Amino acid sequence: ISFFVGIVLLYYNMLYNQTRDSIIKNGQSAAIQSKNYLREYLSTSIDAIKLTAYTIDGMLQNNKTNPEILDYLVGQSTAITSTVFENTTGIYGYINGEYLDGAMWIPDDDYVPTERPWYIQTIANNGNVTLIDPYLDAQTDKITMTISKRLSDNKSVVAMDIVLDQVQNITEESVRLGESDYEFILDSRNMVVAHSEKSEIGKNYNDEKDNFWGMILENAKNADNDFFEFDYDGAQYVVYSEKIENDWRCLTVKNATEIFNPLKILLIITIAIVVIIVLILSYILNKSNQRYSVAKELNDQLSSLSNIYLSVY
Repeated sequence: ISFFVGIVLLYYNMLYNQTRDSIIKNGQSAAIQSKNYLREYLSTSIDAIKLTAYTIDGMLQNNKTNPEILDYLVGQSTAITSTVFENTTGIYGYINGEYLDGAMWIPDDDYVPTERPWYIQTIANNGNVTLIDPYLDAQTDKITMTISKRLSDNKSVVAMDIVLDQVQNITEESVRLGESDYEFILDSRNMVVAHSEKSEIGKNYNDEKDNFWGMILENAKNADNDFFEFDYDGAQYVVYSEKIENDWRCLTVKNATEIFNPLKILLIITIAIVVIIVLILSYILNKSNQRYSVAKELNDQLSSLSNIYLSVY
């Protein structure tokens, strides 16, 4: 029994690992696709900001006035939104001590540009392109992200806001195609940037402790590999985590209960059949052995009687 059960368990583990690897590969494919799309999506905005910063640096060196710089921002914003990048309101910045907006938005009197995160973080970033942590826009109810760059005078900044709707569409498409049951992207603060479940957008999973999403994050932090398994509410899940730039990550979640259950049922049935067969064979062998013992005993008795008979004769 132990021998045959061992063989069955070995075969089961092989099937289980193959099935799990297939789920992981699907999750990896979906996560990498989202990662590459996000990288390409952001690179367009980064190139636009670099070009704008380079041009305005030249205008500052040529002593151009702020109205002239504003005219350029308006034209650049119109060009970007109409031909290159629709998911932005335009380019704005704090230049020569004044807030200039290419979308012609006029801020309230209490709006202080130099106290905004996009200005503070950009000034501290040594002239590199800065990706400001996304936030949920209260007016549009959409995840918005700021990309900015410090100018050569070390006190001016140009920036643009982009809406991450297209990234959201990618996560929903992945789930629709069946590559995963859930897919979501977290930023460096573990805030949800995009999620196949729209109601989760904007939440910070650091605040989710004892629920499904909080358990995924906790397991992801402690996982030794880029994938892990865990049980929740009687179901078994396989999660794949793909790292993205700026400490972002994309996670795909697959409910593997319906996939693994047939394997488990097959294992139980196979072990039961093996045990039954071995028990039946044991019973048959035992009966055969008993018959052999009886026959041997009779043969011994007959042999003794034969010897007696021969002696008497």
